[in-house]
Amino acid sequence: MDKKWICFFSQTGSEIVEVSKRLKRLPDFIITNNNDKNKWCKEIKQSIWEERLFLMPSKPYLEDYKKVLRNFSQNNTIITLHGFLRIIPEEICQNWEIYNGHPGRIWVDKTLKGYNAQEKAWKRGDKIGGSVIHKCTPELDGGEILAKRECSIENLTLDDTYRVLHENSIKLWVDFLKKKLI
Repeated sequence: MDKKWICFFSQTGSEIVEVSKRLKRLPDFIITNNNDKNKWCKEIKQSIWEERLFLMPSKPYLEDYKKVLRNFSQNNTIITLHGFLRIIPEEICQNWEIYNGHPGRIWVDKTLKGYNAQEKAWKRGDKIGGSVIHKCTPELDGGEILAKRECSIENLTLDDTYRVLHENSIKLWVDFLKKKLI
């Protein structure tokens, strides 16, 4: 039996859209704390996506997470975080199968944890960038790394660095979720 798939995002949702296209599967439920619809990518605004979307407070509490997850089985659901800029409460992390994507080689350099790892790597002139998928814990980018992928970012502009690492992350998610969602 296929697992239910819940995605969280705080920014545009574009990564979820692209991963879904390549998997040929829509998430069962999408949760965002970005209540500014003008910042969502155009696909998330379409009815086929928006009917799966739940808005939560920009700074959610434990009860907000419980509310949005109450209709799903912990045993048959995976949750993926795609630019979700919040720490998930410990109780939720312990009781759910949750994975976070991060665009930084945190297995090499812990200073790439947290917000805007792409820009940090670019500003200091890193030649190699990377992405990870890790188990979600209440520690910022602190869970066990389950998948990683590197790519060259040498001599790229900052915009190209974002684009290359975005594509790198999408490929990593697709490979990872092909195995997890079955």
